[in-house]
Amino acid sequence: MHLNWTSMESKGPFQWREGPKLNLSSTMLIIGHVAQGRQDNDGTLWSMATTLATHPKTMVAETNFVIYRALPNSKKRTIVGQAAGHGLINLHLCDKTRYPDPSVLPGYVHSFGFTKNFIIIPMSSWLFDPCRYLTGIDARDPQPFLKANYHWTASEKSKLFIFRKSNGEHVKTINVDPMLVTHQVNAYEDGNQIVMDMLTYKDSKLLDTYSYISQLLNMAKYSSGKLERFIINTTDWTVEARQPLTQRNLVNAEYPSINPRYSTKNYTYAYMLEGTLLPGNTRISKINVQDPAGNAMTWSPAERSHIPWEAIFVPYPNSTAEDDGVLLVGGFNAKKSKGTVTILNAKSMTQIGEVTAPELTPVGMHSKFFSWSFPKEPPKPTKEPFFSSSAQRIQMYFSTLIVYLSFYILMG
Repeated sequence: MHLNWTSMESKGPFQWREGPKLNLSSTMLIIGHVAQGRQDNDGTLWSMATTLATHPKTMVAETNFVIYRALPNSKKRTIVGQAAGHGLINLHLCDKTRYPDPSVLPGYVHSFGFTKNFIIIPMSSWLFDPCRYLTGIDARDPQPFLKANYHWTASEKSKLFIFRKSNGEHVKTINVDPMLVTHQVNAYEDGNQIVMDMLTYKDSKLLDTYSYISQLLNMAKYSSGKLERFIINTTDWTVEARQPLTQRNLVNAEYPSINPRYSTKNYTYAYMLEGTLLPGNTRISKINVQDPAGNAMTWSPAERSHIPWEAIFVPYPNSTAEDDGVLLVGGFNAKKSKGTVTILNAKSMTQIGEVTAPELTPVGMHSKFFSWSFPKEPPKPTKEPFFSSSAQRIQMYFSTLIVYLSFYILMG
């Protein structure tokens, strides 16, 4: 989506030069796309999609993971690498319910690991079954896309697909015990190891059951995930370890954030949302991932009706300490029916300030921080801004990602 950066008015869809399908074949469908892309230090954008290619004459379908990038100041996305990783799907075997051989089906991907030299795609055991989708039964019995076409299959291993960023080479596929992965915390290379930290779940109930309002209000059944560390040996491409990153009992932890300057590097602090997302029971936690005990500092809103959401870390200019910065915490006030942005000191987890939006902002939206220097001196504020420097003033705003809105529409 193309926005006017001063008025935030929409200018319509952003037009990529190669078109909306990345120059993919006309018989290919994009059946899945990650909720968040990643960015190199030089500004190169990376993302990935799951495609389904059908061959009408033979009634055979195949799926691929497609990795693409957009160079800085470019309007063209280029496919860097892709991997089938699955067998051929014989559509003659569809009985309008389930495909008989789950081993050839692709799994759900919500995010991907990202290091200096590698991309790691964690494919879950929540498998896409094309039978219902391609046989047209959806038109007669409409259901949300994900709930209708994905099925948890505990008998099938989850997989880690590893790609080399320099040339798109599919290096290895590693089988791991069944899991659902939502968000990445961080990943980095350490000698001949890849260290990958992410939030995992034992099944798909977080997305296919507990995301509905009727279930959200019954938090006794809510699915709580784990903060796990995967250590991959890059010599023989095996998983050396899969272990909890912290012994602390995390309560429905989600939406992790770190200092972006430590992305793809060894790091110490992770910030995330914890709680039940009901009034008076939600907080932002700062977790020391280097401490096995998982000691944490937390912040909770003073007002019960204030429900925080995702926290975005913004480092102070010229800062040297990893936690030297602020957290911008989106959320909403249920009593006022308005969106909020709370500013926290990322070191002490104390509140600096808070602003209220003129309208209610959607729950569950990912956020993004942008900064720029004003071309001219802005009007003098009535109060000293909490975040400024002598060289520039930085204006901050949240930009909700359209792809994540699409995800929630698909969920119904």
